[in-house]
Amino acid sequence: MNEKISRASYCTQVTPASEFTGDLLLGENDMYFVYEEASNDVSKFQSGDVATISWQYDDIKELHTRWYQLRDNAMEIFLTNGHTLLLAFESTEERSAMYKSMRERDLPNLLEVDDISTITRAWCGRQMTNFEYLMQLNKLAGRSFNDLMQYPVFPFVLAEYTTNELDLNSHDIYRDLSKPVAVQLKEMEERYKRNYQILKEEYERDAGHNESTLTMKPYHYGSHYSNSGITLQYLVRLPPFTGMFMQYQDNSFDLPDRTFHCVNTSWKLSSFQSTSDVKELISEFFFTPEVQLRQETKWRESKHVVLPRWARDNPHLFIEIHKQALESPHVSQHLHAWIDLVFGYKQTGHAAVDAISVYHPATYFGTDTSAIADPVRRQAVETMIKTYGQTPKQLFHAPHPTRLELEAIPITVSAASSALISQFTNKAVGGKAGIMMGIEPSREPLRHIRGMQWGSYVGSLAAPEPMVKWQQGYTTPPSSLVALPTGSVCALSKNQCLLVMFGKERGINSMQVVNIRWSAVLTWGYPDGILRLKHRQKQPSINLIQSEAHQQVVCCASLPDCRLLFVACKSGVILAYRTKYSQEKLCGLHLRGLKASLYGHTGAITVVRVCRPYSILVSASQDGTCIIWDLNRLCYVRSLCNKTGPISPVTTVEVSDVSGDIASVTNTQRGGLNSSSSELTLWSINARIIGRVTSESTILCLAFSLSPAGVSINSVVAGCQDGKIRFWSCLDLSPVRTLHCEDRPIKCLTFTQDSNFLFSSDSKGLVVAWGKKDHRGKVPRLETFLPS
Repeated sequence: MNEKISRASYCTQVTPASEFTGDLLLGENDMYFVYEEASNDVSKFQSGDVATISWQYDDIKELHTRWYQLRDNAMEIFLTNGHTLLLAFESTEERSAMYKSMRERDLPNLLEVDDISTITRAWCGRQMTNFEYLMQLNKLAGRSFNDLMQYPVFPFVLAEYTTNELDLNSHDIYRDLSKPVAVQLKEMEERYKRNYQILKEEYERDAGHNESTLTMKPYHYGSHYSNSGITLQYLVRLPPFTGMFMQYQDNSFDLPDRTFHCVNTSWKLSSFQSTSDVKELISEFFFTPEVQLRQETKWRESKHVVLPRWARDNPHLFIEIHKQALESPHVSQHLHAWIDLVFGYKQTGHAAVDAISVYHPATYFGTDTSAIADPVRRQAVETMIKTYGQTPKQLFHAPHPTRLELEAIPITVSAASSALISQFTNKAVGGKAGIMMGIEPSREPLRHIRGMQWGSYVGSLAAPEPMVKWQQGYTTPPSSLVALPTGSVCALSKNQCLLVMFGKERGINSMQVVNIRWSAVLTWGYPDGILRLKHRQKQPSINLIQSEAHQQVVCCASLPDCRLLFVACKSGVILAYRTKYSQEKLCGLHLRGLKASLYGHTGAITVVRVCRPYSILVSASQDGTCIIWDLNRLCYVRSLCNKTGPISPVTTVEVSDVSGDIASVTNTQRGGLNSSSSELTLWSINARIIGRVTSESTILCLAFSLSPAGVSINSVVAGCQDGKIRFWSCLDLSPVRTLHCEDRPIKCLTFTQDSNFLFSSDSKGLVVAWGKKDHRGKVPRLETFLPS
């Protein structure tokens, strides 16, 4: 730390596992948190005898003021790499002063979050899913993954967990979202009303007479729908929460029947069987199958959660069906009522009393323990605040609007972005159209679940049949196709990698508008071993990296913000270089040096893929393995490998930006030397196999459709040696449909960002844009980086 410090504040970093005190320092270029005492949890940040973490000002993406233990004294910092820091200060004034000092700095990537009304209009207009909207509300209401007492809260949406089949179109399977989870039955309403009336009479009788007692204002429920105990119960099967649950239970597991072990049991306890258990769900029930899976720990082995019969004892299916239930028409029409209870006008006052939605007073903001004179009573109230749960910050003071039945707003492509990237490309011109063959009949994604949505992406069984909307031949066949958030698609030749620097995000109101600030093409494969950068078509290439003689470069990849450049070598090593966009550089990119060398493969790298939404890098190798690397820490996470049968090289791999699922391909020789089949394996991000199928024709390339989760069943799509494009469901790898092209191998594929078009290129250089038959929008622009 060799820079001038302009401000320092003593504060506490809050994490799910523990709290760390230290000093938050504002330097000229970076911010630092210096821990007062080093611990095992922060040892990886140690520098000498002092544990410190630091980040640059341009790493800051969001800043939010927060409550901590019902005091308005905290702040949460969101970084561009996905990390967050929740910091609690000694006073509101100290927090506000630090917050102001940070906002006065140059924060080039700070996202100006839209006000709540703008976000609500976006949800009503179907510009975001129910899941995305609830996550936004949780964030704005102060809920944080760093604080187990304020963990994001989600509703129980289903009331049916016992049948073998499920109809998502039936109203009977859903809970009543207009009522708290504890009063789904009429008899429970009367019970809690009586409880409130008794406490009200007691409060009115004792108010002002005995300040030393623990008499509280009346309430319906003595517990809360969200607190640290509930969160740890749900996450007990996920490390490191298993150890945290043990600490919560005095280093022992509770009785199995009193720990989360069955979805239906949890629902029954919350909705009518227990007066002390009124819990809702957490967000992981809509995206993390591992919440339900058995885990072996150093304490003992936990069992699988007992899933509903309709989930077929498959946690992956449970999550997919549960997501679709959350996004169903019924929930979309009634979700506003639940929002009124948890984030809205029914949270407090007469509306809360009428809605039977008053919780213990110690769970609401405004409880000032410093004003309590009696030390015993003060300590008791402080303990309640730390354990009972905390009601979210109230966001709405009037009834929440209902969701409108509107079509999604189309994406607008920035003309400036298209012009910028076109400065050094060869533009393609239009071609002729044709018709797709080989249509398969529409069907339900799962036979025993009615009402699941395929989605409207091109190739979906729910969408009109795809057809060729545009095609163009090129002398040099593209080696890869890259879809950009601007809507356009880039065609690259062999040994080329596209580097793009996007403009600053501008919040929900312009969430579909993306600008490109800078772009260039990185090339390699020259006899001198130099990697070169070309920024403009008419300007010469600029030398960027001199590779070592023994490190033959085979492929490259870059982060969207140009912070890291990955160079994969034939030796099996991946070199991670620190880079930064710089207007002062002639080429626009400043090479800051080698940051890490990633060792794990024993054979040549065949492909590397970056997935920024999940902060992972996936590499495939001739040694038969794929490795998942952590983009933030640049370290090994886990390997994906076939533990049965002979080892075959992994020829291609792709990662879904929507789900984090990973598709890998290995080939097997059959019959003659020129005849082979491919095995396609779909993995979860946590290395669990979702499905595996064999393709009789060799798979040469892969792509994932990118429709939002919950409102679609996406497909993994393969371009094959026989000239066909095959679709498989990401739910279970069941076949979806096949597109018949020319009888030439399909070398590369990509969906546009909105998944309305699928671009393909064959071995002869014919690029085809497939679109839905009834889609009237323009075919996206194809920018080419191919030799003339």
